[in-house]
Amino acid sequence: MRNILVIGFLILFATGCIDLLLEQTVSEKLAKTYKVSEVQIAGIKDASTDYSAYRYTFNIDKTYLFKTANGQSSQGTWALNPTDTKITLDPNLATKQEVSIIEISDSKLDLEFIIPKTFKDPEKKMLVKLLPL
Repeated sequence: MRNILVIGFLILFATGCIDLLLEQTVSEKLAKTYKVSEVQIAGIKDASTDYSAYRYTFNIDKTYLFKTANGQSSQGTWALNPTDTKITLDPNLATKQEVSIIEISDSKLDLEFIIPKTFKDPEKKMLVKLLPL
């Protein structure tokens, strides 16, 4: 009877370890190309721009490429904070930008950018909803 309990425990332990080994890290989940499905600025859907051709690519080598519909692009490097809740774009530059990960899964990525305040406008949050290609 004791051998059966030990074997049962070992099977449960091994199954849990396999699940842990197969689980993707946030970096691995992030590493793909996405299309923009929706943009909200200050909680309001932005209908002033057609974002359907915008692409965000995060590579496993910690580089990124963002493309707009008219062919403009920005690229650089990215890093995750220790709790995997924020992405820092261009962490080694003075122009680095922190982006909050609101939700990440195999089927979606929601990011929150901060639009800095200007002379006439207050700081705003921009939610970008992305779907993997």
